[in-house]
Amino acid sequence: METYLSDLEFRKTKWRLRRGLLELDLLLEHFAEKSLSQLSMHEILQLNHCLDLSDNDFLDLIIKKKSAEILFGFNTNDLQSLLKKIRDDMRQRERND
Repeated sequence: METYLSDLEFRKTKWRLRRGLLELDLLLEHFAEKSLSQLSMHEILQLNHCLDLSDNDFLDLIIKKKSAEILFGFNTNDLQSLLKKIRDDMRQRERND
């Protein structure tokens, strides 16, 4: 059974998506507007792990410059699913610009 975010958890996660690195901030802002409410709880947990990273490490993870195994010591299907959604959103946005 899938559990969804409470309104408070949703707003906290959305706030945490704000980043100091402009490129990452813009990417995640667009992703949040489009997809945050559609993520599974498992993907939200993985997103929160990613949000604990520095901006540079998180961006490197998204653009495949660094791997999850190096940054976290683990790699899960939920994490890969989340990263794929972020990358797909990034590619879609690039095509539309």
